[in-house]
Amino acid sequence: MRPRPHAELSGDRAPEKEPVIRPPAHNPRPPRAFLRTMRLRIAPAVLLAALALLTPATASAATSAPRFAGGGPAATGAHPAQASLQIDLLLGGSSLCAGTLVTATKVITAAHCLERDLLPGYVSAGSVRVFLGSDTFWAGTEHAVSALAVHPDYDSSTSSNDVAVLTLTTPSTQTPLPVLDPATQSAAYAPGTLATVIGWGNTSEGGSVSSTLQSVDVPIVSDTTCNEPASYNGTVNGPLMICAGLADGGKDACQGDSGGPLMVPVGGVLALVGVVSTGDGCARPDKYGIYTELPAPGIRSFLQAQIGTLPAPTSPPAPAPVAPAPSPTATPQPATAPAPAPAPAPPAPAPVVAPAPVPAPTTRPVVPTRITSISVRTLRGGLRVRGETSGTACRAGRVRVTTYRRGRLIRRTLRRPDSDCRVRSYLRGGGRLRVAIAFVPDEGRTSRLKTRTRVVR
Repeated sequence: MRPRPHAELSGDRAPEKEPVIRPPAHNPRPPRAFLRTMRLRIAPAVLLAALALLTPATASAATSAPRFAGGGPAATGAHPAQASLQIDLLLGGSSLCAGTLVTATKVITAAHCLERDLLPGYVSAGSVRVFLGSDTFWAGTEHAVSALAVHPDYDSSTSSNDVAVLTLTTPSTQTPLPVLDPATQSAAYAPGTLATVIGWGNTSEGGSVSSTLQSVDVPIVSDTTCNEPASYNGTVNGPLMICAGLADGGKDACQGDSGGPLMVPVGGVLALVGVVSTGDGCARPDKYGIYTELPAPGIRSFLQAQIGTLPAPTSPPAPAPVAPAPSPTATPQPATAPAPAPAPAPPAPAPVVAPAPVPAPTTRPVVPTRITSISVRTLRGGLRVRGETSGTACRAGRVRVTTYRRGRLIRRTLRRPDSDCRVRSYLRGGGRLRVAIAFVPDEGRTSRLKTRTRVVR
């Protein structure tokens, strides 16, 4: 078993040389499985299907193909607690991970997502950005991270205690996901229970990530089955890990899903019970997905120390019973009792005078921001791109600059325009390069693309 590469997507910094996919470092210890974080240096070919949002035709192709490893698209807006993590790397670019919002300011993810790519240790809080409120990764509301905490007993060689907690600088308005309470709900993730996994990871082993959230249901498997010789041969730490999947394969989490939730139904709602951690390949026969077991005592105590009281799932309130109407009974009246006098008619209500309508306040119309001009200048060994935006909210979004060589995406950057609504970017590379530039608002639709093609010597 070898460590899985992270998916490194291009960031705002220009690389010093042509980006390549770095192979995973060799690890001689057999317990190490494939980590399910994605680090693909500067958008390699496997990202084309998921990130090709440049034309309606390619966008349709990216969303209609089967997604996840054996799964399909998640229902729109069904998982508001799902977070996508953008983690800056030392060599440039970013890695893609997922996380789960459990309180307004706390996100649970995998510890291995926060490992640095070149040096030992973990990334800083300032290099992590959390996106919530969108079924597209790295979209929605962006949150900075003020602190991160990795489980002190996390072992990267065995993936034991693979869990971490992020603290957001600003509270999220999304609905958090409850965490399963092992004291009263441990039977909810017994072997055979059908669990749900969601994420944006590879749709197959070695395939491409998905730009939209995907979902797959997998049964939980016993520790004994997961440690059989044909599976992981005793290397799975049962008290700290959950296995889930099919003996025949075909359904699984994959690279890019790291840190995302494993959920089980509790009282009519989904509850967080595990975190996507490792696995041998993706959806292989007998190679089940391995998840960090959050109800484990040492892991739960760590989460409580970082978060406080964990929100437990509660059943939706049952409708209040309606009391039956009493059956009518005749009340005997004395034969000599006089008939009751009729009740006086109520007075006529006073006429209601409708208030005069208050004119709605006039507001300045918001002019959609768009790209008005693009200039591409050929420099020695690269291109200098300048784009100019127009509109009343040019700072409420970012400019996306995408570079292609022979139809293959080689780099993508996202930058906020400066105070003059302009953005500049330097791109390295040679050959015939096509540059596409568009404005991506924080809310709303992406503007139309403007493209230029240049030959770099």
